[in-house]
Amino acid sequence: MVVAKLKPLSVSAKKLWKSKMKKVLFGSTILTATAVLSLSTSSIEAQEKAKPLQISVGGFFNSVIGFADQSDSFENDTGTPGLEPGYDSFNIYNDSEIHFTGSTKLDNGIGVEVHVELEADQVSAGVVDDSFMRLTGSFGDIRFGSTDAVTSVFANTAPAVGATGPNDGDVGNFIVKPSAVSATADTLLGTGNIMKVTYLTPTFNGFQAGFSFEPSDSDTNAMPVTKGDSGTDTTEYNVGLSYSGKMGTTTVAADISYKEDVGTDANSITGIRGGISLGIGAFTIGGSFKDIDHAGTGIEGTSSSLEETGYDIGAQYDFGNTSVSATYLHSSMPLASGTTGDDEVQSLFLGASHNISPGVDLLGNVTWTEWKDEATTDASNNQGFAVIGGVGITF
Repeated sequence: MVVAKLKPLSVSAKKLWKSKMKKVLFGSTILTATAVLSLSTSSIEAQEKAKPLQISVGGFFNSVIGFADQSDSFENDTGTPGLEPGYDSFNIYNDSEIHFTGSTKLDNGIGVEVHVELEADQVSAGVVDDSFMRLTGSFGDIRFGSTDAVTSVFANTAPAVGATGPNDGDVGNFIVKPSAVSATADTLLGTGNIMKVTYLTPTFNGFQAGFSFEPSDSDTNAMPVTKGDSGTDTTEYNVGLSYSGKMGTTTVAADISYKEDVGTDANSITGIRGGISLGIGAFTIGGSFKDIDHAGTGIEGTSSSLEETGYDIGAQYDFGNTSVSATYLHSSMPLASGTTGDDEVQSLFLGASHNISPGVDLLGNVTWTEWKDEATTDASNNQGFAVIGGVGITF
């Protein structure tokens, strides 16, 4: 018997296939949304019974103070000789948001919700954070707007309590990050609040899947510039799978997700992350990782590479109204292959929180953090300790 061999697709055929697939995906998304919305117009009487959106207000307000000590060599060599700046040992900042949520449920059971988060700090100048619409029902959860991708929605990280910790981006407010260091102190992917569509499936036996599509990384309402010879915008795709449930007496939460950015060679990356959290009585242990590869031609192994690996691990113990934790994070970027060493950050956090009233917590940390540049100049490397305290309010 003669078996015909299939010829591999040509480059033009591959492009045509990708174009067709995108059209199918976009068409499917539009049809799904249209079908969902059409359910709510099946009966004029049903619409008359539906209640208007009810607005609720919530949010949080954290006020934090701390004392920190920087590396002497970093402070002495960051400026012009004889004119080097020095950092005070004391700092204070707020981290606060006001959340507006409007929701209603149609007579057919479909939930309609709008969600807007307003940054309330003076330094943020009233910037809107998340802003999206959500449709929920037996079909799952569909979100349209400026919000995190599914890789962030599903993310589990190492347990940490206190005023700051890994993955919140605030440790640099005390242990100064040198401008030459590119490594990031987190294990997250897809955290940008850019316009996108996100779909989460219903939960089946604790499992939930989802995907996000972000047409452009430009924070505008203009058509994405992603085609042709001079396209400048980046398109982002995210898929993820999560699990939440119990195995015997152990509470388990876990996730695995993938991200791909398609744009210029300088901005094209692929990334994978995962995390797990195990609750055993009063103890919680867990950790997470991320691994980013540069997909652009000619960028890997250069100082422009966005390749990065990172992980965190930690444990938490709860007793009464008090929780304590210990968490470690490490992240590195190899950058230029011709230079010995990597850009790195590592942090150790000891944290505590104590609830003194509903929605009011006392917070505290002792932390050590080191920022390292692949170059060994003192001005590009810093490490230090910080003692941090604060009050956290949720409403």
